[in-house]
This record gives sequence, structure tokens and C-alpha cells, in this order.
Amino acid sequence: MKFTGSPNAAAFAAAFAICLSATALTLPAVFTPAAAQQKVIDGRGVTYVEFNGGAFGTEGGNSWSETNKNGKVVFRFRETGRDEWSVYLVDESRGVNLQIDLFKKMIFYADKGNPTLRPLYPITHVEGNARVVQKAPEPKPPSSREIVNERARDMLDGAASSRQLSTSVLDARLRSVGRLLASGELTRRNRRLLTDLTIQDQAELDRRQARARPEPIDPDSRSRNFGPAIWEFSRDGRTATATLARTSDCRRDCNDEIDYEAIISIDCKRGDRSANIIFWTLGEERDEGRRRLVIANVDGERTRLRARGQSSLNGVSLKAEMPLDDPFFADLAAGNRLRYRVEDRRVRRGSLKGSGRAIRSMLSHCLR
Repeated sequence: MKFTGSPNAAAFAAAFAICLSATALTLPAVFTPAAAQQKVIDGRGVTYVEFNGGAFGTEGGNSWSETNKNGKVVFRFRETGRDEWSVYLVDESRGVNLQIDLFKKMIFYADKGNPTLRPLYPITHVEGNARVVQKAPEPKPPSSREIVNERARDMLDGAASSRQLSTSVLDARLRSVGRLLASGELTRRNRRLLTDLTIQDQAELDRRQARARPEPIDPDSRSRNFGPAIWEFSRDGRTATATLARTSDCRRDCNDEIDYEAIISIDCKRGDRSANIIFWTLGEERDEGRRRLVIANVDGERTRLRARGQSSLNGVSLKAEMPLDDPFFADLAAGNRLRYRVEDRRVRRGSLKGSGRAIRSMLSHCLR
């Protein structure tokens, strides 16, 4: 095509030619439908998956079987549902639930002893009825809030009664729930349901501990006629406190004897992401104004805290700060045995009676 006339016409012709050449380059890529299509086997079409050592496959209807590497059937399952990326199976005879998750390429397993789905086998091969999609969906990394609430739903779905679980499993569930509650990421509904679950679990654990043995009395309290140390919860406006303390047997006139002695207190303020821990009378005069290492051990789980010495009414206390989502709080709430000390000094023993209700109530108040 040839343009004649003014310089403007010539410039227009040059621009038009550039546009044509650009269009010729880009049109084939835009209008190639085969390049945008892909076959995908998802949760609604899968019929067979393999893992290292065996496979799961349909047998018609809602029946599935698990075979070993030799092709021999070892277990049978009933399909209970499907969604976009998963198939859900159950074996009522053993109380086993499975999730074949093609999105995560993993087979998840749960049973009566532990109702929480957990990874069992990575998926190595998939067969089934593929569907054509415009583009394979890009896996979007879930947010921390989504991950926490998915774990909460897994824990709540089919949660076994507290009395049906062994003490070790009950302990493990209390610790797991404590970490979820301390995360601050739960929805209001999941927080309420998990709080109810922990109250039931803690009550059952307290009942078993009381039946097994009486609560030991700290030897340091006998000279002042103190009773057993227990954890209590209190709140004042936006502030909440969990306190381990012991109370004297006398209720009215104690002849100037101390009738209440705090041992450990943990306090937090709603909206803050940390809590202050005070170990009362743990320090010595030389610790005032200095930082000391406090080592706390709950059922073998050791936590190291950097605490500063400060004067208090009945000695020198050591104060440390920790984030509310630290596993130490969940361990305290679910633990059976607490020992703590300052660096190389003598070990002290602390009661954990009532710590479940007190610490979880404190966390629930501050993490709203």
C-alpha cells in the first residue's frame, strides 16, 4: 500500500505499518485454543491412585479397596463423598477414615485413637476420568488463618469423647488445641467449639489425676500451714491473669501470718501479642536489676526465658516476656509436671492443678 501527499500522511502510513506487523506477531498466540486447554484428573473423576507399596482403587459403586504391592486386597472401604480435589473413604469395621487429596498429592489417615487426619502416603500415580479445562488451576498457597482453621475443623470433625481417649492421647489433644487457641487466627465459631472441647478434656484429665493420686504439697509451704498450690484465673477490664498461688488454712485472723502467696503469675492485656511471666521469690538479692536465665521444664519440654530481677514485697522476683502464641503456654495448660530453676540453682517444683482452665481462659480473653 502506498501513501502520497503531506508529511502527516507519510507518518500515519509508517505508524499503520508498525501496527500491522505487531498484530501479525501477536494474533497466533492469542487465538490458539489448544495451548490454553489441559486434561486434569481431579477428585470427581479419580478412580485409582498409587503410593509406594500399594494402591487404592474403585470396585464399582461406592466400594474401594486397598491393595499391596503384589495386588492382593488388604482392606476395603466405602466412599462417603467427593469434592473438587478429594475422595473420602471409611472402614467402619476398624473405625478408619481416609482422604485421598489430589491437590496436596497425599493420602490422609485418621482412626478412633486419633480422630485428626494426618499424612499417611504420598500419591505417586493417578488414573481416572479426565476433564478438559481452559487452564490447570494454579495452587494458591493457603494463608496462616486458613491453615489454622482447617486444622481446627479436622480436630472437631468426629472428635472422640474425652472418656473414650487414653490419658496420653487426651494430653496430646489438649496441647494441640492449646496451640490453636494461642494462634489468634481462629474464627469465632471454631474458638468457641475448641474452648468447649478443652473444658471437657481438662475436666476429664483432672478427674483421672485426682483419682490416681492426691495433689502433692510443696514442702516450702508446710511451715506456714499452706494448702496445695493451684492455678486460678482472674480478669480486670482488658487485663487477664493466670496465677499459681497457695492459700493458708486460716481464713480470718492468721496472727499476721501471710494467708496468700503467689508463686507464678502470667498476665496479658487484650490486643497485645505478649504476656508477662513473673516468678515470685525465685530471685536473690544479687539478681535485682540484672537479667537471669530461667529454665522451665514441663513434662520434659524445656523452655528458656530471659528474666529481669525486680524487688517485690516478699523478696526478689524474676520477670520475663513471651509471645502469647509460644508453645510454652499450651504445655503449661496441658502438662502434668512443672519444674523450674535459675541457671545452676536448685530446681523448684510447681503444681499444674487447674492450669488448663486458668491459662486457656487468660489466652481466650487476650486474643479476642
